[in-house]
Order: sequence, then C-alpha cells, then structure tokens
Amino acid sequence: MKKSEVYTLFAYINRYYSNFGGDDEKVASWAKLLADIPFDMARDNLEQYAALTPTWPPTIADLRKGKDHSTVYHDHLRADANQFIGDLNHYQRTAVPPSESVKERVRQFAERNAARRNQ
Repeated sequence: MKKSEVYTLFAYINRYYSNFGGDDEKVASWAKLLADIPFDMARDNLEQYAALTPTWPPTIADLRKGKDHSTVYHDHLRADANQFIGDLNHYQRTAVPPSESVKERVRQFAERNAARRNQ
C-alpha cells in the first residue's frame, strides 16, 4: 500500500472511530508496515472489523489479516476445478482417435484376457 492510500485508509478509519488520529509520522510507519497489503484488502478488513468491534479503532494487525483458511481453501479448490475443466476442454478439442495398429493391439489383448478367463 502506498502512503497516499494510507491517508485514505485513515479517513475511512475516522468515519468509524472519531477518536482515531494520525499525523505524518504515524502515516509513514503504517505505510511501511502495510506496504505488502493491497488497499482494497485493508479497507475490507476495516469494514469487517468495524462491524464486529465498534468500540476501539483497529491496529495494523487487524488490517493485515488476510482471508480465513476456509476461504483460501475454497479459492484453491475453485482454481483447481477451473484448471481441470480447462484441461478437459483442451483434451476434447485436441483429441484424436486411436490408430488402426493400436485398435488391433487392444483387440488382441482383449482376446487373450477372454481366453484366460475361459480356461
């Protein structure tokens, strides 16, 4: 997150917590500790925090929280499923029938297995 976004985040925090203040030094320190956090994520975390904890302003740690484990797990499942479906679509588009020699080998294999079962 950029320093300018931290100023915007502070404005959001002040909407929920009028006792929250911040000078340039506080903005700089928060910007340093939130540098790897996207603004949208911090804002979403603030809104969740404010809905659950209306008394005290959030800390940096409260705004750094990522998605919970079940959401991350489901995101991975969704991504894996989308990849699998994409692979299936690709295989369907690029599939070719077996050659005559492969068909013949499968017939021979099936005949051998049938003969073994009948013994």
